Parts: sequence; C-alpha cells; structure tokens
Amino acid sequence: MGSRTTRMLLLVFAAQLLGLGTSESLAAEGKFYLVGMGPGAPDLATVRALRTLETADIVFCPSEEMAQRFAEQLRGREVRQVDSNLFRFYGSDPNKLQGEARETCRRNQRERQRVIKEIAQAVRAGKSVALMDAGDPFIYGTTWYLEELRKLQIPTEAVPGLSSFNAASAAVQMSPTYGGDTSSVILTMADWPGRKDLNEELMRHRTSMVFLSRLVPQLRRHYPGDTPIAIVMFAGDRDKQQVIQATLSTILGTLGDRQLPFEHLVLVGKFLVVGQARADGAVLSDD
Repeated sequence: MGSRTTRMLLLVFAAQLLGLGTSESLAAEGKFYLVGMGPGAPDLATVRALRTLETADIVFCPSEEMAQRFAEQLRGREVRQVDSNLFRFYGSDPNKLQGEARETCRRNQRERQRVIKEIAQAVRAGKSVALMDAGDPFIYGTTWYLEELRKLQIPTEAVPGLSSFNAASAAVQMSPTYGGDTSSVILTMADWPGRKDLNEELMRHRTSMVFLSRLVPQLRRHYPGDTPIAIVMFAGDRDKQQVIQATLSTILGTLGDRQLPFEHLVLVGKFLVVGQARADGAVLSDD
C-alpha cells in the first residue's frame, strides 16, 4: 500500500474517532507542487520531480512537447494544458497599457484567475496537483503560482530543478563564478521599459554575464574585443546541444545570418578561458 494511501486511511480513521466528517480531513491532504523539470532532456529531471509527477492526481503541463517527453511519468495522471506565457504582465494595471499590450494583460489576468481557482478547488478537494515548469522555477520561472495560491492559504511546495544556466555551464565545462579577478556572475535578460537594472549599467562591471538575448553591440561598448563569449543552444540535450565559442570581436562574423533558437543562452567573461586559476591563490578572507 502506498504511503499516500496509508496517510489518507489514517486521516479517515482519526476523523471518525473524533466524530468529524471525513471530507475536511481528506481535503487537508491536498497540496500544490511547482515542479522544475530541468532544461529539456528527460534524464536531467531530478528523482524528486519525477516522483512528484508519478504521485500527483492532476498535472498541469505547459506544452504537448513536455507532456510527450515525460509520458511515462504522466501515464494514469489527469493532465491539463496551461499557457506558459501567463506570467506576462503579471502585476501590471491594464488601464495603464495601450493596444495589444492592454488586451494581452487583461486576457492573461482572466486566465490566471481561472487556473488559480481550478487549482485551489482541486487542492481543497484533497487532490495532489503538480505544475510542470521548464528548468528551475526560480530562475525566470513561474513562481507567481506560489504567490497567488499562498494568498488563498493553499498548501504549496516547490520542487527545484536543474536550470539551463547549470546545463550551459556544464556544456562549456567552465564555472561562471570563477573569472580570474572576479567571483561574481550576473544572470539577466533583455531590458524593458521601467527597469532599473539596465544591462548597459551592469556591463560596466565587466563581470561574468549570462543572458537570454543577443546583446553583442552593447557588450562591445564595455568589454574588450578579446573577451570570450559562448552561445549554448539546447543546453543539456545530448542530441541537440550546440556550443559556439568566439570573442566579442569575432562572434558576429561567426554567427553570420544564423537564427538562434529560443532555447539558447549567451555566456560572456574571462571564466571561459581562465577557468578556476587565481593569481592570488584563491585565499579566502575571514571578513
């Protein structure tokens, strides 16, 4: 008998002894899981992530491709599709937007409310509900689910996953946290109106950077032309992964007219060539 079934029976027995209705006791078993499924390759999903799917009553999946990738774990589960772009305009006031942005904001608001209500009802009915997220939910993932469900006092748990950042670092076989004279790495993406951490300002530090878009012209204004750069596509997928390495002065010529897939990361910094070597012997301070 599975551990979940055993707990459910114990709850029913305890409720009967106390003279309580069993529906409230069973509902206490419900929980929502936000599950990081890794960067794409099924064998990079964690054991905990796979087990969470296998024991869930309902699984929300953002794409048919992901559902097929984990078909074995989803067999026998109730699978529901969910839009992966619902994070767009989260927290925005549609009345302050114009045109298509306003309509998208309103549409996503309605859909978020519908999905959250659906999840909350299932959990309150005693269901275990999992939502699959690519990579790790806490690196550009869909943590808004946790925020909204906690407001409704819905029990939640986050299952971390391997991110594309980790997989891309493994692809180049160098750690971004080691850069000769720097130990920091900045994870960022394209700028948008209203941002304070503008990439142009971040680049002035000349530390290691990993980002989601092609920013070579901006980088050239702040980094020397011989700064190493790597573009990793489909990180972690042994069949599809590709790595292009060059310098800032040569990368555009190397790429030519090549169109990069959405599944790519750009890594910039001396760490790509200096590795873990430190001229100061990597003596750690007690400060």
